[in-house]
Amino acid sequence: MLSNEIVKIARRVICDILEGAAFVFTDELYDEIPLESWAAQGVKIEFEGSTNGEIHMWAPPEFLSICAANMLGIEETDGAALKGRVDAGKEILNMVAGLFITESYGDETVFHLSIPEELKKNSLLEEMESADSLWIQAEGQALLFLFKVENV
Repeated sequence: MLSNEIVKIARRVICDILEGAAFVFTDELYDEIPLESWAAQGVKIEFEGSTNGEIHMWAPPEFLSICAANMLGIEETDGAALKGRVDAGKEILNMVAGLFITESYGDETVFHLSIPEELKKNSLLEEMESADSLWIQAEGQALLFLFKVENV
């Protein structure tokens, strides 16, 4: 289960990155998610250093298209926004991981980040119910972040 400190840092970092880089605003998730029908695409990034871990992000494709459009300065209906949605998710996650590590461990500690990669859909249901998950809402869409942090 995520510690209160990790949740506090993670929530702040996610909100800052989504608002600053993708120009989307976040809020607490108040609605129940129909887990059986929630369509989402997932990306993950791993990190190694004084602590090892990984961060996953699951978001509806429509949300990722909004992020891609905002990050590229194009319309949401532009084909580039649709094609670039997974890459936008990877870039957002890369920024979240970097800021999370800096906020959690300071800027003097060296960490190695993996290249973000797409997650397989079959891991979604398990991650939705994980004690390490953090749900937020952005642009009226539910987003799931999973923080797996271990001490070495």
